[in-house]
Amino acid sequence: MPNKFIYKIGRVKQIKIPNSHFLIGQIIGAFAGDGCYSKGKTKRGIKHFIRFCLSYEKDVDYKNYLFLIFQKMNLNPRVHIKKYRDKLSAFEIRICSIKFIEFIKNYLYWDDTIGSIQRFKNSKKKTYSVHLKYPLENYSNLFLIGFARGLMDTDGFVESKGVACGVVSEKLIFNLNDILIKVGIIPKVTIQNRKFPRKNLFLLRVSNNNLDNYLNKIGFSNLRKKRELLQILKK
Repeated sequence: MPNKFIYKIGRVKQIKIPNSHFLIGQIIGAFAGDGCYSKGKTKRGIKHFIRFCLSYEKDVDYKNYLFLIFQKMNLNPRVHIKKYRDKLSAFEIRICSIKFIEFIKNYLYWDDTIGSIQRFKNSKKKTYSVHLKYPLENYSNLFLIGFARGLMDTDGFVESKGVACGVVSEKLIFNLNDILIKVGIIPKVTIQNRKFPRKNLFLLRVSNNNLDNYLNKIGFSNLRKKRELLQILKK
């Protein structure tokens, strides 16, 4: 896996991908969890949009964390605040860059074969099918640990007696499962069957007796989730 990438794109001087497999893994994991991609026509041609959607109430710190990473990558991120029923509900980090989505697709695969020109039309297809593009042995250990952290920072959550992750992509949950096993953490995967048209939910849980191991080997960059985990460990 290359250590550093620099892309020249239009009026933007450069895209700089960090010289860190762990940080690259975090970015890819965060996109696999809460990112979406679309493209649309503008007066200047086709634009490529990457979005990360985070809770307005709970994820201010993590929004700032990702925003700073994207700034350092010279991606010119923008933050938009979204409302639901007249209440502030979400931060949306928006990036417009064909080279950034090309970079992400070096690591991830998802089904985007239909309707890609319409904004958001493929976001659900991505959610259902996204997973690492290659077998785990094709990625460095630092990348895989970063990927697991990025996915847990976004789609993971802290329960009363452990940490968990819930996604509708079966291959993605088993990517996470296999990474945790690889670093010596024993998770449990279950399936929550849901009525059509909702997809089945795949849940991965790390129980209380593995939490110290999880904190030391994977952890969180999302400070809210890290604080919640530390509270459990204090008990």
